[in-house]
Amino acid sequence: MSEPSQLMTENTRSDLYVALPVLSRGKKWVLLYSTWRHGISLSTLYRRSNLCPGLSLLVVGDRKGAVFGGLVEAPLKPSTKKRYQGSNDTFVFTNTPGRPVIYRPTGTAFS
Repeated sequence: MSEPSQLMTENTRSDLYVALPVLSRGKKWVLLYSTWRHGISLSTLYRRSNLCPGLSLLVVGDRKGAVFGGLVEAPLKPSTKKRYQGSNDTFVFTNTPGRPVIYRPTGTAFS
């Protein structure tokens, strides 16, 4: 990882690493966007996601200490479609409480 994470423990990072597609493992993790460094701006998140097209790990923390996110396809872009976006390699996760729980795509539509 390019620098220590403010949100992920080493155990969380290790658990998520195992869930990555095999071709993504072993790559250097680089911080593309942080509210602490880049401010709170969705347009900045979109713009910075263009720096590394392909799979990116999006990690979000809330004020109560919950950590969640997903492996997403970048570049990120706004969409008016209310449907799942991504491939079978992508997933979402939650880390409340303890170790991450990973949810993979099922093909089921939720309204």
